Formats: sequence, C-alpha cells, structure tokens
Amino acid sequence: MIGAYLRTLRQDQNLTLIEAADVLGISAEHLERTEGGRRPLSQEQLEQLIDRFPSCGPHEQRTLRGLLAPTSAQFVGRGADPDMVLDCAPGWTARLRACERHASDIVTYSAGLVPAILRTDAYSEAFCADALTQQQRRLGPARALPRGDRRRVLVLLDECGLRQPVGGPCVMAAQLAHLLRASARGDAQIQIVPRMENLRLPAGFHSELRIRGRLLFVSEGVDASYFSGPAAEGAHGPYLRAAINGAHSVEHSRTLLDTARADFQRRAEPSPTQEWRGPR
Repeated sequence: MIGAYLRTLRQDQNLTLIEAADVLGISAEHLERTEGGRRPLSQEQLEQLIDRFPSCGPHEQRTLRGLLAPTSAQFVGRGADPDMVLDCAPGWTARLRACERHASDIVTYSAGLVPAILRTDAYSEAFCADALTQQQRRLGPARALPRGDRRRVLVLLDECGLRQPVGGPCVMAAQLAHLLRASARGDAQIQIVPRMENLRLPAGFHSELRIRGRLLFVSEGVDASYFSGPAAEGAHGPYLRAAINGAHSVEHSRTLLDTARADFQRRAEPSPTQEWRGPR
C-alpha cells in the first residue's frame, strides 16, 4: 500500500523512475521494486526515503510516518512483509485510491451499498450526509472509476443494495442508471449477489487488488485495513470466491438493476393527486 502511494506521488510530479531514483540516491530498480511491494524496507530506510522524496510534502510525510507507528501495524509470522496495516489517518481514501489506481485487477464486494468506485456524486453526497458517515466526509473524497477503464474490474453488489433508498428515489434511480451504463460500456463487470442461507458474507466493503502480480486485500469502513501474504489470501480470498460463485450472471444482474431503477423512477415521479394544487 505504501509503495503504491509513493508511486502515485512520483507520477503526480511527472517524474520517471530514473529521475526520482537519482534524487533519492538509489537505483531505479530499487525504487521500482519498492513501489511494487517486492523489496520491503526497514522503518529507517523508509524514513530516509520519505525525507528525500521530491513530491512528498509535510502532510504526506506525517501520514506515512503514522502508518509505520507500532500501533498502526502488526507483524505476524516470520516474513518481513506486514500482515496487516490499519490506515485511519486523514486522507486514507487518497492512499486507497492510489492502490486502486495502480491495480491491474480489482474485485470488490459491497454489502448493502454501492461501492465508492461506482457512485454518482449525488449518491456520494447523500451517503456522506448520514450521521454515521460524517467521519468519512472529513477523511477524504469519493473514489470514482475512470470512464473507459480497460482494467478487469469486478463489482459484486449485495442484492439488498438495490433497495436501499440512499438520497431518495431520484438519487437511487440515477445511481442505478449509472451502474447500467458502466456495465454496458464494459467499465466494470457488475454482478448481483442474492441473499442465500448457505452464503455467509461479511458486512461492509471488501476488495482484492492485484498490484504488480501481488494480491492486496482491503476492508473499508471509516478507515482502511490492508492485508497481504498467504495468511491473508487464506482468510479473505474464500468469501470473495463464494460471492463470485453465488452471483447472478451479468445479463441477469442488468435485468435486476433495470427493474430496481424503474421502480425508483416510478416512485420519484409525482402522482396525479400530488400534482394537483387547485382549491379544496
């Protein structure tokens, strides 16, 4: 996760690997492997990297150092890679967006709500206006999937999410229409996961990102938790596979989305009695 964020900071200043590596005093190969998560650094090495990174301002430096604090990371097993990193610092959505930006494959499962990468602005505003999500409003903006994205993006949406009236009927009708367009364009493969007794899936938002050939699992709420390594694949991979295996086909999912959209659209349209404003 930290490597993907450093790569984003470098690219935001239009620096090549060689240019950034020269400034840092390391080889381009070293920096590339660090960004790809294939060459772990000690805390001291990463501190030096942060201090010398050309596009890492004071806020980014404080944030990255916070991620390295003993209370923010747990090291499990004998490997040098972190098994779990908790990012609850302001701007965590920007760092999660950096990981999503550099992922070649994205699989995301959402229980009950539309995931951030496919939300309309109106849906995002209504979602963040909820008292329970005020902290998310402070921590960062929504993350939108670029139109025409050619990566493999699989979105598994719990069927109950089609009935949640976030923002009211008008907002929901527009949101579901947005999902239909994204599916038709091929921006994302959207599949609806039905409620089944033998399918027990966790609440919240969960993603599997493939970055430089490695899998990174993310659980998202009012912060983001990152998991990697064989233990993480064994713990988080099975329920995503279960959601994929239990999901409706893309075609049937589009039918369900359109049916829900039409229902919200009807509810958004005023009835004749509502339109009448004459004398009583």
